[in-house]
Amino acid sequence: MPPSKRPNDSRPPGDSRSNKIRKLTPEENLKARLKESLAQNAALRARMADWRKKVELQNAVSRETLKHAKTAQTFPRKRD
Repeated sequence: MPPSKRPNDSRPPGDSRSNKIRKLTPEENLKARLKESLAQNAALRARMADWRKKVELQNAVSRETLKHAKTAQTFPRKRD
């Protein structure tokens, strides 16, 4: 086994492809940043939608609770 070849490398012995990471061109870099930004934006929108649903549910529960509380205050119980 040649000394430059790592044991966990799965390439065939005759393959001489470089292990170097190729530097991105400015255009490729911009595309990659845009793609990442769009993914973050989509994730944020999903979290905001979940938050809105949760808040709407809490508000609905609060409204119902207030309705019952107002009804209960309208007819106070007699004290003994």
